[in-house]
Amino acid sequence: MQHASNTAWRNIKDWIDAQIALVETGQIELQEAMLPYLTVSNNQTLYMKMKDEPKPKMIAGGTE
Repeated sequence: MQHASNTAWRNIKDWIDAQIALVETGQIELQEAMLPYLTVSNNQTLYMKMKDEPKPKMIAGGTE
């Protein structure tokens, strides 16, 4: 179990390192790297919503 846990954490670290490399080379923005999986509304990710609205409203309880 300990080996599996260590391997999982190492995989996560490698993924983060790869994302940071993309940011550092200007291929993606930091927000795009770290927020692509959170869907907020209408099949829109949090990153897309932040990019569309410079100052997005806080979202609480599934409503805007």
